[in-house]
Amino acid sequence: MYEIILHHYPRSPYAEKIRLALGLKGLAYASVTTPAWMPKPDLMPLTGGYRRAPVLQVGADVFCDSAVILHALERLQPNPPLFPAGSEASAMTLGSAIEKALFFQAVGLVAGLAGQAYPPALLADRLACFGFSLDQAVMRPQQSLFVDRINAQLVRLQAMLADGRPYLLGAALSAADLCAYHPLWQLRRAGGDPEAARTIEMLLSPMRILQPWMERIVALGHGHPREMTGAEALAAAAAAEPMAPDEAPGAIGLHGIACGDRVQVAADDYGRDPVVGTLLAASDHAIVLRRTVPGLGEIHTHFPRVGFDVTAA
Repeated sequence: MYEIILHHYPRSPYAEKIRLALGLKGLAYASVTTPAWMPKPDLMPLTGGYRRAPVLQVGADVFCDSAVILHALERLQPNPPLFPAGSEASAMTLGSAIEKALFFQAVGLVAGLAGQAYPPALLADRLACFGFSLDQAVMRPQQSLFVDRINAQLVRLQAMLADGRPYLLGAALSAADLCAYHPLWQLRRAGGDPEAARTIEMLLSPMRILQPWMERIVALGHGHPREMTGAEALAAAAAAEPMAPDEAPGAIGLHGIACGDRVQVAADDYGRDPVVGTLLAASDHAIVLRRTVPGLGEIHTHFPRVGFDVTAA
């Protein structure tokens, strides 16, 4: 098997979800630090334009979006499982709902508390990606709303654990726990100045049931990374042959699109930069494009089915 390569940057919450999944599975992998904002010259040839972090690479196969990365890791290393006892649908549905409810509220709260430290290039990039500004002057007046919205979600999370279960779905950790945790990780990292620390403490300290749950997740660690450059990752892709996809080579069942068609795939929420390629395989869970990249050869680019649109190119 080709080496697992994670393209990420340290402060990415969604990358933290994947780092913890790698920790759960005790996997060794190469760690490529990508820029936190565009341009990302070593990543774009691999993804075809997908800009978000993290991205997982295995040889000439590239997995875009944390949801499809979780499934890829489960196939590569089934144990310990991210979807114990057939819980895939429950874990992904619950996890997606929680992280969507929490992520942008945490982003807004952190921007209002500490956004004065954001470089202008980051603010411009996130405006283009998210469609709204993270400028502190914009976010700060909304702080009370962000606090109330986050608190409502934390109360609900705590209620799920109130019966004594160690994890959201019961006795075993699942992907749902990692999805729910990473926005809280973002909050915990934001307490650098006194006001931010007081606000985060106000939110998290009453959640006494959540505290040990968070510590159990932290204890997973990040697996066994080694540093790799972007150039080395590109060379690894060029030297590899893509894997045969697990997904069936049948029609995707939407708009008359079938495998072999030229299509574009784009996220349906933010960072909607389209990736163009030939539809190689599709299922209810994933989409695989075949792309021919100068200097790299054939690349298979994988996306989750949920959260991404497929249209004719």
